[in-house]
Amino acid sequence: MTERIVIIGADAAGMSAAHQALRTAEKNGRDLHVTVLDKGRYTSYSACGIPYWMAGDVPSGDALVGRTPAEHREAGIDLRLESEVTGVDLAGKQVKLADGQTVEYDELVVATGAPAAIPPWAHAEDGTPYDRVGPVKTLEDGEAWLGRFARAGEGAHLVIVGGNYIGVEMAEIALKRGLGVTVLTRSRVMSLLEPEMSERVALALTEAGVEVILDAEITGLRVCDGVVCGVEWEGGGRDCDLVVLAVGVEPATGFLADSGLPMGPSGGLRAEPTGRVADGVWAAGDCCEVRRRLVGDWAFLPLGTHANKAGRALGDNLGGGSLTFDGVLETSITRFEGVVSTSRSPAPVFRSTTHARRDSTR
Repeated sequence: MTERIVIIGADAAGMSAAHQALRTAEKNGRDLHVTVLDKGRYTSYSACGIPYWMAGDVPSGDALVGRTPAEHREAGIDLRLESEVTGVDLAGKQVKLADGQTVEYDELVVATGAPAAIPPWAHAEDGTPYDRVGPVKTLEDGEAWLGRFARAGEGAHLVIVGGNYIGVEMAEIALKRGLGVTVLTRSRVMSLLEPEMSERVALALTEAGVEVILDAEITGLRVCDGVVCGVEWEGGGRDCDLVVLAVGVEPATGFLADSGLPMGPSGGLRAEPTGRVADGVWAAGDCCEVRRRLVGDWAFLPLGTHANKAGRALGDNLGGGSLTFDGVLETSITRFEGVVSTSRSPAPVFRSTTHARRDSTR
């Protein structure tokens, strides 16, 4: 008898689960039909590499794709892109799509990831996004930013809201492109690190010519003739041409809000080491919280390495295996390569409470 597996999400966790399930099932003599649904146009790509594509270090967005849709289908996966899931009937074991169709399943895998968080102030009152403002999370985002950089030209000023991984990486990329750069953070740069290490990162940024403003609580954007031209925070403001939103991500689990499935305060699902969440329901990747192995508690720590490992363990169990993903050690890596221009001098680190309004040189 064929078991129907439906996976929502076609990136790291989802596709790792799909391929591992088929491999393990074949070894165990089980017959699986694996359907993967995703609302996007791309699969299995390195989101971490997007800033370096924007810098020109990676030749194209296609170079970040690990496996194409055609390659997944050739491996026996029923991959359906541009298929947005709007709800799940857990009792009836059906997935509901935006176009009104339903897909039935025997086992459901939630691997929906975590899209970029978009603050309320980052768009117009009617919800329309501003052309010069956006996150750096998907290949579509990368395409949009290449267009923004081209239109703005060298010498434009970029404000990055957020001082963790994406914020620091985008500062490096903007310097390489010849832009002026300001990093605004509501606490400190790389706040996941110890304060002493955070200070060293902030110093490296300023030595490269990045203006760093700490403790800046954003209050809104400045709009000139319908175009974003600055960022405002409590106690100050900054003229700019472009704004990167790097304020974090949120688990894509809203469609399961009333499902009764176990979730943490972040909205992330809480799965067993096998990937099982409840009877007939599994989950892995950035839509989940994970166990911190050193202390044993739950935390929302979205990273591609976690997603791949958790997805592989989940898929192995779906195919009759016994792999487990037992948690994380909270290791990660990023970089900032100082790009010092002879026309720039080190920029001081400000705190918003002591930083007066500063206008950029256009």
